[in-house]
Amino acid sequence: MMKVWKTLLLISALLLMSCSDKTRPLKIGTNNWIGYESLYVIDKLNMLDEPLTLIRQSNATDVMSLFEQGKIDVACLTLDEAMILIEKGVELHFVSVMDVSNGADQVLASEQVESITQLKDKRIGVETTALGRLVLSSLLDHANLTLEDVEIVNSTVDKHFEMVQKNEIDAAVTFPPFSDHMLNQGMHKLFDSSQMDDAPIIDVMVVNRYAKDSRKETLSQLINSLYKVNNRLLNKDPEVLKIVGTNLNLPPAEWPEMTTGVQLANKELNNTYINRYKLEATMLILDEVMLNNGLLNQSITEKVDTSMFVRL
Repeated sequence: MMKVWKTLLLISALLLMSCSDKTRPLKIGTNNWIGYESLYVIDKLNMLDEPLTLIRQSNATDVMSLFEQGKIDVACLTLDEAMILIEKGVELHFVSVMDVSNGADQVLASEQVESITQLKDKRIGVETTALGRLVLSSLLDHANLTLEDVEIVNSTVDKHFEMVQKNEIDAAVTFPPFSDHMLNQGMHKLFDSSQMDDAPIIDVMVVNRYAKDSRKETLSQLINSLYKVNNRLLNKDPEVLKIVGTNLNLPPAEWPEMTTGVQLANKELNNTYINRYKLEATMLILDEVMLNNGLLNQSITEKVDTSMFVRL
């Protein structure tokens, strides 16, 4: 009889652990970027049947690290950053496109640098991520310069304006909300992602196996809520603008223009990239660009297959 009770207790404990694991809040990591802010609105307005645990980092490098270490279930990253994780052997699955950059990623300069032709021998602040390197590579191509013609200063986006003020860099690869502040403080734009024809900048939501296998219903509800909030944001809904603008520490006068240069996710965009596997085709293009720029050590084409793309 004692053995029976021990067996029943063990089964009960295992069931309890399983249920607990399936109902714990999803852990989602992001950095500061307008394309990810709708997730914080969803959480603030309690739009899901269960709470989320949102973990905001100052840069994408830290988000990648958290996902690689298994400390978060969901990561919002640029596509090229996700590809770097794939090269490292990190298992991930794509559930949504978050946005497509069409001018939001920028290279800003101090007044001493009036055009891209004047970047020769100048110091450019760049975060050590694939995104930063891709924008830099495209910038140099447009300026007919090489890496040997400029001085690269590895630095995170949240430090760039301070470094300009201290005369430590002359230009920086950046994006909102950091670029908005820098422009308001007298810097000017030399280049942006709308000029990047060879390597589109796409932000994605990736999940680990636990989220894919055990939390599909929650993820589906999250993505549908994302579309709704994005639509409200694009239509200048005052409640959503206030939440996002406050989170990004932007003055109210700048709230209506926060989405300039960004195509936020909607059902049609996601169907195009996830359900029709356009994302896979884009990855094959990026693979070559990243190899040529030293962002990948080896091609990941053989590691990419349709099982990575989750249709919710």
